Amino acid sequence: MKKDGSLDWRCKENRKLLGTNEKGQPVNVTGTPDRRFKETKDEHARGQSSSKSGRTPSIAPVKKYVGTGEDEVDSRIHKPASTRKDEVDSPIAREPDYNAYLNDLREASQAGFDDLCNKANQLQPHIPPLTMKKKGKFCLNIDESSQKRIPTGKLNGDYVALRTSGDGNCFFRTASVLAFGDESKHLEMRVRIVVELACNIQYHLTVPNVEERIRVIEEYLLGTSSSKALDTSLIKVAFKGEVRETCKQFNSASHWHVEALPTVIRRPVKVVFPEGSGRIEEIFNDDIHPRDGRLILEPLVIMWTSANPSPRGGPDHFVPLVPAGEVCSPGKDLWRQYEDVLAQSQSQPTREQIKPTTSFQETTV
Repeated sequence: MKKDGSLDWRCKENRKLLGTNEKGQPVNVTGTPDRRFKETKDEHARGQSSSKSGRTPSIAPVKKYVGTGEDEVDSRIHKPASTRKDEVDSPIAREPDYNAYLNDLREASQAGFDDLCNKANQLQPHIPPLTMKKKGKFCLNIDESSQKRIPTGKLNGDYVALRTSGDGNCFFRTASVLAFGDESKHLEMRVRIVVELACNIQYHLTVPNVEERIRVIEEYLLGTSSSKALDTSLIKVAFKGEVRETCKQFNSASHWHVEALPTVIRRPVKVVFPEGSGRIEEIFNDDIHPRDGRLILEPLVIMWTSANPSPRGGPDHFVPLVPAGEVCSPGKDLWRQYEDVLAQSQSQPTREQIKPTTSFQETTV
């Protein structure tokens, strides 16, 4: 006690009479936490240490980000592990495994066409826009048999037929050559075309002249003709069957796959047939454009030909046709080979123009 009779707050016993604040900390005469008590001193030290290190003191109020219901979490807690996994597994974060995708599609197709469509719709968001090669040289071998059968007057300029493997994947190999410069990504093209067909059934069943195209192809393949109208239900059954079969490797393509290709590569496609193929040339005379609109671009050209030419020359093989100036063939007799191929051309390239090169420029379409 002081001389004037008041309590001396410097005494520990007297300070205890002041009580504690709402946090349970001892206070001094002014009502603030009294740091002379050990529990208060330790709390203050923790706050000072956090301030020096740039961290928020543990006694500070917790901030929250705005969310709904269970989404409201402490800002000091990281996002849930499931969210981080979804970010890692997003289509942009990793390269698609088209072999696995094709296996998934094939397994779904075995259960039925509806299951295939559901799987295709699930995979579609995971398939990024196609990035194709542009303005480069195709360093591939020439298909001499198809080269002799290129129709005259159907194309603008001189074209060269490139060789593709006739293993049932020839259409998808042809699409890979036109999109990427070689056959290596035929599996990716098969997956992309299956997904396009399975996700847009109504469009591909109602394309112009679909009945006429089916009829003329049957005439071309079987050598028969009929004026009888085709049943719409039968066309739908045939379409579903072909899409399901496309989920298997080494299964050939039809006009429906040709119709889907422009949408996949975002370029018009022109289909030509060997000279003298008859009415089928008239039916497929126009360029085929993407599903969502016409594009003012030079079409990519595919020749529907035959791997083993017969007297009838029925179509059972696809090869890409590319402008003669965009081709360089490997081998020692490079210039001699092109002299033979372009013998009838009035605009033969010079030796410098056909030097092998791989100067492709990538563009996302």
